[in-house]
Amino acid sequence: MANKESGGHTPLSAEVADKLLDLLSKDNDFRQLFQKDATAALAQAGHAPAQEMIASGSYSPTAYGCMAAANIATKAEIEAARLEIKGMLTSAASHTNPHCFETGLLGAEARAKGIGGTGGDEPL
Repeated sequence: MANKESGGHTPLSAEVADKLLDLLSKDNDFRQLFQKDATAALAQAGHAPAQEMIASGSYSPTAYGCMAAANIATKAEIEAARLEIKGMLTSAASHTNPHCFETGLLGAEARAKGIGGTGGDEPL
């Protein structure tokens, strides 16, 4: 399941990345699941390695800790940075960017502020 090039996880397929981003930008229940258990959320989005981890009983909710976000980005932030996030999730360097879903650290707005923006005001 590891991505041999980056030492991380297997990259997401474009289809799974799209489904994940759709759910994160629209579905509050899914956003809560993702923040609590990224492995289960990825499995729900169709990521086969996460589904296999769950089916085999050999996973923990922190297996995809690289996707953790103390303050998950707002739906609007995720939608605005969608192409950039999708590129990260589907690349050989997938899951090595620890702020991929952190509020205030996505896309052009964060780059304009310098990484480490102020964050959003939209709750999960």
